[in-house]
Amino acid sequence: AVTIGCSLLLARRMSDPVRRLITAARQIEVGQYDTPVEIQHGGDLARLGTALNLMQSRIREREERIRRQAFVDPLTELPNRLGLEARLADLTDGQAFTLVLFELVD
Repeated sequence: AVTIGCSLLLARRMSDPVRRLITAARQIEVGQYDTPVEIQHGGDLARLGTALNLMQSRIREREERIRRQAFVDPLTELPNRLGLEARLADLTDGQAFTLVLFELVD
């Protein structure tokens, strides 16, 4: 009975960190990069958790950079056409509007 109890305790101690790693990987899969992986025990599982945290951080940074490049002109730092369309859609809540542009030339 004692052996079975110790075996169950050891199995749970090993499976809990693995479950946390699986949960973290699933969060990364769906684009949730804000929750860090926390593994209290050292060793390989802790190193894997550290690698997942680093991966989350780098994916988040890369996605932010891609999103910025899609909506902002790199030279002027102003919204490009897609950025302007997105801002106008947010401001107008999908209602029709008229936009008038003037070009002033000397």
